[in-house]
Amino acid sequence: MPLFKLTDSEIREVARKHIESLEFWLRRTINDSLTSAYGKDYWSYHNDKGLFLLKQEIRNKVSERVSAEPDRYPRWIDATLIEHQVFIICKEDLYNDYFRPYFETEFRFGRIHLKSVFDTLIKIRNKVSHANPTSIRDAEKAICYSNDLIDSIKKYYSDHNMNQDFNVPRILSYSDSLGNKVYSEEWEEGALNSIKLNVGNTKFRPGDRIRMSVEIDSSFALDEYKIEWSIDYKIRATGELIELVFTDEDVDANFMVKARVTSNKAWHKYGSYDDIIRIHMSVFPPLS
Repeated sequence: MPLFKLTDSEIREVARKHIESLEFWLRRTINDSLTSAYGKDYWSYHNDKGLFLLKQEIRNKVSERVSAEPDRYPRWIDATLIEHQVFIICKEDLYNDYFRPYFETEFRFGRIHLKSVFDTLIKIRNKVSHANPTSIRDAEKAICYSNDLIDSIKKYYSDHNMNQDFNVPRILSYSDSLGNKVYSEEWEEGALNSIKLNVGNTKFRPGDRIRMSVEIDSSFALDEYKIEWSIDYKIRATGELIELVFTDEDVDANFMVKARVTSNKAWHKYGSYDDIIRIHMSVFPPLS
């Protein structure tokens, strides 16, 4: 749908999705490059003179986020915000030593050009995060700049055959009407992605409702893939969301909903599909 037909909240959502997809790729780029050079513990790496690879301000902020929500951030890189990622990538020595090849094809004027594009996206992200007015032009920039950056990263991976043999649409997050939001970093990458739905004191029973949705890497166009929600191998909905009204037939201590993403390509990462999550919950019998 053209941007001018969207509401203010929908425009913010479009911008947010594209910037969050970019953050996913930036985290991957940083982690792959610095792990290769310094090992998995690059966050605490320092040289013989005691100089750390990453400045203390970022280390402290990331450490605080990991300590506050350890289940959400299994790795330190997962707790970084886009401003942290931009600082790391555009730090002159790190850019020259590790990150230049990812971006030099698309951003020919170098690190300063790249930093100016990132700064624009950070300003838009701040507007979106605080529900401030976001213009159509802001959304256009979020879409174009994010996609340009992601395409540049993908090209580097493709050219170097670095774990990018399967360029497929991925599920980046899951959310539901209970207030749960789970990011892809919280489940193990692979064909057995699973979420155990923590409903607290809530017990699903026939007649109860739940709305669930997934977010896909926005560098893939909507017409490049399909999303299918299934229960017991029966498709119950298509698209980014499903709303379930439980019935007596759904009573099951091991009730499971699958969200499966399949590209339009003739081949698929897992034979017949490209990404999947399994949402586990319990549906109890009716009270009477």
